[in-house]
Amino acid sequence: MLSANSLKQMVRLRFDETGQIIEISAGVRPAFPDNVPRAIVRGRYIHVNGAYRHGYLMAPALARITADLLEHDRRHNGIVVDA
Repeated sequence: MLSANSLKQMVRLRFDETGQIIEISAGVRPAFPDNVPRAIVRGRYIHVNGAYRHGYLMAPALARITADLLEHDRRHNGIVVDA
């Protein structure tokens, strides 16, 4: 069961002046503010994320970038980031 407080923390609600809900959003899309996907290197781990709703189409390119990083330590400017 989901409490009202939990729902309030998970979902942003916007109301108009009459009290009608005009927007419901959770803000959990897998995207960065600039909408550019990234492979973030943290120690021995590589986190690949940020494809938003284009993940299916971008998966081959992101996999290639990750493979280049693993095999050749080749960095792709703007996409591979050291954290």
